[in-house]
Amino acid sequence: MSADAPSWTVCPLAASGRAPAPADRHRWDALWASSGHRSPFATLAYAEAVQAALGWRYTVLGVEPARGAPLAAGLVAFHRQRGPLVRLGVPPVTPYTPILLCDDLDEASIHRRRHPLETLLRALPAGHADCTLHLAPGLDDARPLQWQGWTAQPLYTARVPFRDATDPLTQWSASARRVARKNAPRYVVAPGAPAETVALLQASYQRQARGVPAPPGQLRALATQLTATGHAQTWTARPTPASAPEAAVTLLRDDRAAYYWLAGSHPGPAMTVLMGALLPRLQADGLHYFDFVGANTPSIAEFKRRLGGERVAYLRAERTQHPWLAAWKAWRTWKRG
Repeated sequence: MSADAPSWTVCPLAASGRAPAPADRHRWDALWASSGHRSPFATLAYAEAVQAALGWRYTVLGVEPARGAPLAAGLVAFHRQRGPLVRLGVPPVTPYTPILLCDDLDEASIHRRRHPLETLLRALPAGHADCTLHLAPGLDDARPLQWQGWTAQPLYTARVPFRDATDPLTQWSASARRVARKNAPRYVVAPGAPAETVALLQASYQRQARGVPAPPGQLRALATQLTATGHAQTWTARPTPASAPEAAVTLLRDDRAAYYWLAGSHPGPAMTVLMGALLPRLQADGLHYFDFVGANTPSIAEFKRRLGGERVAYLRAERTQHPWLAAWKAWRTWKRG
């Protein structure tokens, strides 16, 4: 075997649009439990909900050192048909492509071109016009991508670390703490329904003259299914127990972190009050951090910074194979200047 040859074997765990067999589901779940890059977005329940609600089909690939051995890495590849083209990409409201590694990226194996991540990239299904991946924080070495012809650029999220018994609100700006403290008596913070979050999210996008990431009915179906499987939970802030909420957030959670997945609010202090009540609860649950899921728009990034969010980078990687699509993307980039 040459120094550049991969030392891993790719094993399909689920063909396009088909659920994995029980044994393969068990192998994926074991990899998820052992991976430092796990998140709710990398669960098979999330992939199944995206396919059912949003119409994105998925394929699951694993990398093993020997047939039947525990997986060293895995990937859920989402794809959809757009006219005559099949595009592998990132579904709406999915910040991170489900990629799992049993260990962190190892410099020596990367340099020898024998890392399982590079094996996964080589194994992506052929025939796609283009491919887009969002590599979660921690998967920040772009070289395995670039060496295979991908382009990679940094994106950012904001994370609130839960440090021992330190009150997470001490990381807030002074103005945000004042808003939360002054207005907390005006609101009841309590569990809610995903439909309430989607309604407030839709209204927020309409005020900004922006289109929602996906049709509201699809978002409701997605959030409802993930709530039923125990991966999502909704919290609201409302003036009275019987009134409509002024702020709502549907979180995705696992054993380590919570994610600010779907959220919306009326203009005013309600969301600040809601987050002021939620962060201490999440810390008390034993979570390691709270991920605000994106800090790439100035005003949104500043709001999250004031609530204790610390900037963390992740990668957007793209590879375009269809010549017409590549030419169109080049023209669009040129026109933007």
